[in-house]
Order: sequence, then C-alpha cells, then structure tokens
Amino acid sequence: MSVYLLLALVGIVAYIFLRKNGPLPAGQRHPPGPRGLPLVGNLFNLDIANIGECFCRWAGQYGPVFRLTLGKYNVVVLSDPQLIRETFSREEFLNRPQFQSVKWRSQINHGSHGVVFAEGDAWKEHRRFILQTFRDFGVGKLPVEERIEEEAARLVDQLHGTTEAIDTRDPISAAVANVIGAVLTGQRYEPTDPHFRRFLALNRLNFAYSWQRAFVALLPWTRRLPVLRDKYKQIVGMYEGLRDFLKRPRIRICNGGRKGKRRILSMGILRPPAAAITGFDAKEIPLLLEDLFEAGYDTTTTTLRWALLLVGLHTDMQKKIVQEMESKDLLSATPEALIHSGHVHALPYTEAFLLEVQRFATIAPLGVPHTASTDTTIAGYYVPKGSWIVACLRAVHHSEKYWPNPEEFDPQRFLTGDGQLAKLPDTFVPFSLGKRRCLGETLAKSELYIFFLSILRVFLVLAEPAPDASGIDLRPLPGLTADTRPHRIRFIPLPRLPPSSP
Repeated sequence: MSVYLLLALVGIVAYIFLRKNGPLPAGQRHPPGPRGLPLVGNLFNLDIANIGECFCRWAGQYGPVFRLTLGKYNVVVLSDPQLIRETFSREEFLNRPQFQSVKWRSQINHGSHGVVFAEGDAWKEHRRFILQTFRDFGVGKLPVEERIEEEAARLVDQLHGTTEAIDTRDPISAAVANVIGAVLTGQRYEPTDPHFRRFLALNRLNFAYSWQRAFVALLPWTRRLPVLRDKYKQIVGMYEGLRDFLKRPRIRICNGGRKGKRRILSMGILRPPAAAITGFDAKEIPLLLEDLFEAGYDTTTTTLRWALLLVGLHTDMQKKIVQEMESKDLLSATPEALIHSGHVHALPYTEAFLLEVQRFATIAPLGVPHTASTDTTIAGYYVPKGSWIVACLRAVHHSEKYWPNPEEFDPQRFLTGDGQLAKLPDTFVPFSLGKRRCLGETLAKSELYIFFLSILRVFLVLAEPAPDASGIDLRPLPGLTADTRPHRIRFIPLPRLPPSSP
C-alpha cells in the first residue's frame, strides 16, 4: 500500500510541476525567475521575513518581469511603472487571487468578499458605490476634514501630556482609526477601550508576515500538522475577531442609525442610489467595513509614523518645515485655528518632505495582487490563467534607474530649482496603479497632511532608539504594510509665536 501511495504522490507532484513549467503554447515562453522545487515552489528560497527586499533583488537579477511559484500558485512580479500601469488597466487583470486565506475570510463572513477581493460586476458596483458615497459625504472636502481636525486636536492634547519619549503606535493608531470609524459608523472609540485596542491589534496581525502563516495560506493541508495547527487557529480567530468587533455598527447601520446622523453604509442599505446595486445586501456589511477601515487606517497610520520618525531624525529638514509654517503664520495661530489639508499645498518644502516619506518608506511594498482571468501575455511572456500579478512598488521607488541615490532620504528631489513643487513623476506610485488602485487615497492624504502639520506646528519632534536598541534601524518591518522598526519619539512643546506684522 505504501508503494502505491508513494507513486500517487509522485504522480501528483509531477502533474503540478509539468502543468506550470511546460509544455508551453507554440512560440510562448515563461518569464525568467528563480528555480523552485516541486510542490512547494520557491517557498524555501523566498525570504519570507523580507519579501519586498527579496523581490527587489530578483528584479535586479531577472529584470522588470520575473516569475516564481508559491505552492500551486504561479506568480509574475512587475517592477517597471509603465508596465504595471498598462497591465493593471487591462480587463483580464482586474480580478484578485482567491487563495485559501481569502476563502476562509469569506466563509467567516457568510460568503462576502468585501471590496478588496471582490471580482467582476460585484467589485465594479461596490467600488462605484463607495466612491460615490465618499463624494456625497465629503471625503477630501470640509465635512470629513473637520472630523480629521478634531481627532488631530485630541492627539495633540494627548501628546502634551507626555514627558518622556514614547512609542507612537497606540496614540496614532487610535486617532487615525477614529477618523475612518466616524465616517463609516458615526462611532468614536476611546483609545483605552479594550475592544477597540484588540481590534487594532488584530488589524496589525492581519498585515504581518510569518513563515508559518505563509505555509498555512499557500499549502492549506499543512494546517493539520501539529507545528502549524495553532497558526491556522490564530488566522481564523483573527478574522472572527475583526468581524465580531463590527457586529454592533452593522446592526445600527441596518436599522438606520441615530436620527439626524448620516452614515455612508446606511445610505447603501436603506436608500440605495438610482442604479440598482446587485449582490449588495446586509451580509456584505462587516467585510466591507473591514476593508474600508483598513484602507483608511493602516497605511495612513504607518505613513505618519514614518513621517515623525524621519522628521525627528532630520532636524535640519524639520527646521525648514517650521520656518515655512512660520512664513504662513501657522505657528502663531491660536489653538482654535485648526490645520486643514489646503495648508500643506501652500508649503512646498513640507509637501515635498511628505512625498519623499511615501517614496522612501513605500508603505505598501507589493500592493494587493491581481490575477489573470484568462491565458494571456505580459511584455511578450506567457501568463497562464490564474497567475498572480504582483507590482513590486518598492523596487520602483528604490531603483537607480528611476531615482538618483534612491536609498538617500531627500525631499529636494520633488522640488524645482526655485523651491516650488515639481510635477510628480510617473515613477511615484505609492497608491499603486490601474483601475484597482487604492480606494482610500484621498482620505489618506488629508489625514497625513492634517495630522503631520498639527503636530509640527506645536512640537519639536526628536527620534530616539528604543530602550533595548543601540540605534535606529530604518529598514522597514516585513509585512503587507512596511511599518517602522521599534523607536521612540520625544515631543517638546514649541513656544507660541506672536502673529507677524501685515
């Protein structure tokens, strides 16, 4: 019997390997890439702890289009911005991979796919609905900016109470999450609320990498192995915890909410737009809320943490930002005169600094993968149906081909010779490209600008190593988002200046 089982296993492995590696259609060829093993592919030579950097190395070795396999999945990685733009605009690349962890997430949420992993007409209708309701509720305009300003003012008050250097993760996470929470559910959570803190912790776990999670997600049968059984339970528990936190907002939304309060999603359930939204019902709400929380929370939190770390290290640049704000009387304004995103557009050096933060850190180093809905080609290479297509945005932002001295943090690269903001190059792609680029881009920019200016106008910001570290490490942490490594920030109140003479 054991001989027959061994022969069956060899046959399965051979079938999978041959299916992915040949024979090819006449005249076609696979992209170049690292050699993998049968069954597991490149899981053993992929640096799970630093996938972004690993893909950057392979892009340098194999070129702007290379291929690898992860378990049964064929993966094509792109690192040329024009090719990414063209590929992600093609209809056959609009779908998302439905790998095992996505299926578990959907099962836990009663078959919903939210908006990030929705496909076909459901994705198009959900995206159109979200963008329209974002416009209706003032995302990028005064109503939502006022909410951001209120949270920024609360955060500044909280920072005034600190006397030592602190880890900014918790206060910034809570402040930014409360902005998107107010927009979506009308509910504000206290930073000390244990349920809220657990929700934020689960979100961080959702964006983290580990080799155990990779094996369970890419080789689902491994979840039955004793060494990985607990990791599978952790993944399922994480998805259940995220869903459970959003149960109360779901009930309130479906029941119409409080009188006189406008809610983005209650509009979709109770007063849908004229165009029918097929497939959009109450079961979609929890995962849709989760997707929008993540789009409006995690990337912005991480970007702001990088901005404070980098401005706290480059005090010469911080001095220029403060001088620029002083020239616009932002330092002398009363506390009631809140910052809005329009202020940053009048501060070219400050805006250039924040653009360089987004390039240097590349918060979403690999974006969200797409998948091929049919057998097709990219740049002349054969791409079979079901292949993942990954944009290595970090490789774009850290390539000497596109950026002089890319490992150097230099806001001047976004300025003209006379100190004005230059036209953004096509190689600047922090929110990805194509028809499925980040939904939360407008909201994320408003939050970043308002929070950053609100802090810099009242504090001298100094970066310090974490207590158990000898220095500050600027390598990003591995994950779906590239967070900072442990450090501390000291906030020293600035003296308030008198208004300048007219």
